[in-house]
Amino acid sequence: MTSHTEELAERRTGSVAAGRLTTAAGIAMLVIAALHLITMSGHGLWPGWLAGDLRAAAPGDFGLGAFWAGIGGFAVPVAFLGFMIIRVAREGRRCGPWVGYGLLGWAAFCCFLLGPSGFLTFVVPALLLIMADLLGRLRHNGFHG
Repeated sequence: MTSHTEELAERRTGSVAAGRLTTAAGIAMLVIAALHLITMSGHGLWPGWLAGDLRAAAPGDFGLGAFWAGIGGFAVPVAFLGFMIIRVAREGRRCGPWVGYGLLGWAAFCCFLLGPSGFLTFVVPALLLIMADLLGRLRHNGFHG
């Protein structure tokens, strides 16, 4: 017996599996964001930041770089994107293909500039979103094999 959520996913995404892949992509985004924030927040600069040190920091200051690499960087918006992707999946929809391809392109470009780094982790949610879209379109067009 299928749940109401699975029936909704089947109707809208064309496939329960597409909904699950979309959810997995959102969870992967949350994990990436959390791991990034954890690894970039162990520097002990928070008390100074909360006291206003960032407002007077000179360009090139370590604390300013640590801020932009951590809480001021991409991790918080990535977490919000992960939550949005999960919500889309729970509503029984899938993301447009541009989300997966955009993530993949961004990660590839960053790896090109920086070399192998944490940006490689974005290949996982990008491919999950691309696979969810392809699977959903195949199922929507009548392919059930």
